[in-house]
Amino acid sequence: MANARSTVNRLRILGAISAIEGLFYLVYACLVVIGISREGLTGPSQVSNVSGVTLEVLIFAMFGAAMLLVSFGWFGRRRWARAPFALAQVLVLVVSVPLIGATDVWQQVIALSVSIVALVGSFIAFTPRVTQQLHGDEVAPESN
Repeated sequence: MANARSTVNRLRILGAISAIEGLFYLVYACLVVIGISREGLTGPSQVSNVSGVTLEVLIFAMFGAAMLLVSFGWFGRRRWARAPFALAQVLVLVVSVPLIGATDVWQQVIALSVSIVALVGSFIAFTPRVTQQLHGDEVAPESN
């Protein structure tokens, strides 16, 4: 009973991580649109053009929607949720780890926090209990 509850809790944690990341990406896309509507395109011309900003908004909106879908996959105990989740955590780490060396303390704290969550989520996603829950009878139970 405790093992089943622990496994369900792990799946809920993974679903929550995915949902939070998805919401973050959607909010970021909205903030870019709001910033552009208030201030217009500012900055170097290489990154401040209509097509570039449109692409940025679309990428973050699609990534956010995909992470929300992954969240539903975790809550529904779907096997397919693990692969996109793992890829997303790698992408999060690629961005957050270099930011740990930022000059602003608040950026360092956020980057370190996000990195830890991504590492913990990646670890939980590949624990034997989660694998057993996702694969059902296909995987022999382990003593974890």
